[in-house]
Amino acid sequence: MSESTSPLDQREATRELPRLRAEAGKLKAQFERRHDDRERARDGGTVFYALDNDVITNTTAPWKVHQKALARALMRKPRRRIRHYLQYLIWDDLAAQRALGYILAEYYLRRPANSRSIPFLLIEPGDRETRSLWYEVSLLARQAESSIEDEYAEVDELLRSDRMMTGLEKGQIEALVTHLLECVHEGPVAELQRIVSLQESRSVLPAERIVVGNQPLLPVPDAEDKQEIARLQKMWADLLHRHRVPKQRGGVGEGDEGDEWPTNNDIDAAVLARIQWINEQFELEALALATEDKKPPAKRLCFITGDRTIEQIAAKLVLKKTSDTFEERYLRNPVCFLADVDFFEIANVETPQFLARFPASAPPVENNPQSLESGARQTPGRSLRHWLMMLFPEIENEPVAQDKVAMAAKEARLEWAKYLCSTASVSRLGQIDRNYQEQARRIAGGKLSNQQMRAQLQELRREMQKVSESAMTRFSAVGLLAGFWSIERVADRWPSRVMPAVKFNSLPEAKALIDRLRKAGSLAKAQTVLDRDELDKLDHHPRDGTVYSRYMVFAMAFALAGEWRSAYTVASAAFSVAKTLDPKERPNTTVKGDEAAYLCAVFRLLSATRTEDLDDSEQWLDIARERQLTKPLRPSLQALPDPMAYRDPRFEAEALTIWIARLHFDEFGQRPRSEQRGLREHFIGYRSLRDFCERHLDVLRGMSEDEPLEVRHAVRQQVATGFLQLQLLARLRNDEKSAMPEQAARMIELLQQCDSEYATTGIEHDRRHTNMPTIVRLVFLCASALFLPEAAGWDSLEQRLHELKQVASRFAEAGVMPYDAARAERWVRLVEDELIRRAG
Repeated sequence: MSESTSPLDQREATRELPRLRAEAGKLKAQFERRHDDRERARDGGTVFYALDNDVITNTTAPWKVHQKALARALMRKPRRRIRHYLQYLIWDDLAAQRALGYILAEYYLRRPANSRSIPFLLIEPGDRETRSLWYEVSLLARQAESSIEDEYAEVDELLRSDRMMTGLEKGQIEALVTHLLECVHEGPVAELQRIVSLQESRSVLPAERIVVGNQPLLPVPDAEDKQEIARLQKMWADLLHRHRVPKQRGGVGEGDEGDEWPTNNDIDAAVLARIQWINEQFELEALALATEDKKPPAKRLCFITGDRTIEQIAAKLVLKKTSDTFEERYLRNPVCFLADVDFFEIANVETPQFLARFPASAPPVENNPQSLESGARQTPGRSLRHWLMMLFPEIENEPVAQDKVAMAAKEARLEWAKYLCSTASVSRLGQIDRNYQEQARRIAGGKLSNQQMRAQLQELRREMQKVSESAMTRFSAVGLLAGFWSIERVADRWPSRVMPAVKFNSLPEAKALIDRLRKAGSLAKAQTVLDRDELDKLDHHPRDGTVYSRYMVFAMAFALAGEWRSAYTVASAAFSVAKTLDPKERPNTTVKGDEAAYLCAVFRLLSATRTEDLDDSEQWLDIARERQLTKPLRPSLQALPDPMAYRDPRFEAEALTIWIARLHFDEFGQRPRSEQRGLREHFIGYRSLRDFCERHLDVLRGMSEDEPLEVRHAVRQQVATGFLQLQLLARLRNDEKSAMPEQAARMIELLQQCDSEYATTGIEHDRRHTNMPTIVRLVFLCASALFLPEAAGWDSLEQRLHELKQVASRFAEAGVMPYDAARAERWVRLVEDELIRRAG
């Protein structure tokens, strides 16, 4: 006994040794199952892991475990234990359990991206329940934000005066501070943000969405198999109902059936039945491949759950033709991954230093690059599995020197608890940021003036709004991405508008994928071009390392499909990624968000329903300009004598397009006539149509030939189309002062040139075939009839008029802008009147 060890410490250590040995035994069993999985992978097999929803919820809201335990303690309810797997070796330390919960959550968030393994899986109907629960969190987040905004408005009004606050009012202020901090760090908004991180990391995916070599990842049941699954499901449901009281399904969702699985027991039974059936298929598959000399290791699907009832039932369920239980083969506890030597690295926390005192004795395990879940080397000083083996080499046998073993075991578990509580990353993950804590203390301390408190609250509110806006925008966007491949393939919808050209100098892979989308020519081909493997590579690009590129690619994909609102949502999510990016965490990134803001400007315009929406578009354009000229500057700007004087022709062209949209809302919108005249006078009072036309020409003159080809093409097409629309508007208004027929003819020829340059390979390029977007073709036909008839073959009058009406009909049916049908009708009528005049 050491000098520092008292008899009391010795007796306490001896008393707790049986419990410690029992818990170490349970933990060791989990570690051995994980080790066996890795050995299976080393031998050429594959182990898939499916997650239970309790593990997912603990990942997206690890604080909930602690909050529930605290609530039970305050209500003096019988202690139900937090999560039994968080208590192994640290049953009396709530802070350590909380810390372990956060570290495990980070591991589950980060694992696939770091280990290059397949994601964790969701098995039907568990994936449906997950979506339902996440949708409920999004609703709660919106409610929380709205409630806090109401609270903030009341407190802000109180603080506008300089009078002393009453005790009740001070309590109101303190409550607002608490709610703001909870919203950002441990409320539904924070949970939604973590859900988004989990979605964007693609750490957890529905199994049915994963395809390997054009084949489903897991076996797909036929009609007969479904009958067997139904039988297994009934067996599991009966067992679950016998051991626990069923609860009604949690979560809500749009179009969610829910009748087939009304309770948690029904959902768990369905998931477990599918896992059992899938593993039976894996065994049959291995048997079919077996030879006299060798039986290949079967694939295996394991279920990660912290549900004790499921564990207890599975421990008694012996599998047919074996002596193994369902628990031993197919069930894993969430802490099983603590056995891995790279666990702490993946979880982004410091590896415990005390592990180094236990040198490794196990031989190294070679990686198997052919497997999806490879083994890892048993490095000394890094493995908790090895640490546990050294502490308790034979759990079952009574130690020879029990007092020494007891003290060593107690010291080890205290060291483990101390590590969990003190690791720097836990303070970052599990506690409120110190800056905001300090702000909260200052506000609640009563030493600040009302105006100082207002300023502090405004800062906290801005932080809440930033987190909330980012989480909600990206949650909506992530939900859209998987739906791209399900968009209805309507003919002639590709593309309907001039597509923006994106500058991706530092991300050539993303640019190449967007270029392939542009050249696809149809939605069906684009859905094939958008390869999931290539998208996954973008997420890990050293110049990005976020999901920015993925969002940008999808934004363009939705735009090319004419899904403008979806394109805007996804582009907004890309900007949100750039806006919340921490340069300290990603020092090599070149993501600034200027290109995302530019796309937002374009897509907000094309999803506008009123003139006020165009204000948003202009604001996005201002953001794009500002961010483009912030460091780091792209190489093309660095090469300029005065980079700050640069005016991107894309932004200049888009600004003009926004003003044309304002004019069209005025001319073709549904406003009362008196209001239309007032708007018209407002516009024309300081900018005539001719002035707008001249500005279009200025953009073309000012565009450098050093701009990328696709930028020059897009800007020329957009500017020429805008110029000709203004000329058509001048004709409709009988505005002879704004008529510029010679320049209009040149713009028509420019559109022909752009069309010819980008003609699709293999298609005969003549008057009957065009690659013009619908709006460009419509403007080209109308303007050429008025200003350059020979350009569009108006000598074949009947044929060309028929085409014009077809294009106009297609344009009106697309209904991108609320005035499209009206302006198409007026343009066609204008052409018909001109043709009649000429014929007469």
